[in-house]
Amino acid sequence: MTHALWTNFLGHSPEWYKKTIIAFLILNPLLLVTVGPWFTG
Repeated sequence: MTHALWTNFLGHSPEWYKKTIIAFLILNPLLLVTVGPWFTG
């Protein structure tokens, strides 16, 4: 199941791009809480 989700996520884009998008999706809310919306925006 997770393999199917990973291969379908963003289609045929490179692995490094997928990992970067996931990292920013995780990092953005954490930065929003810690440093505020001005820095995050």
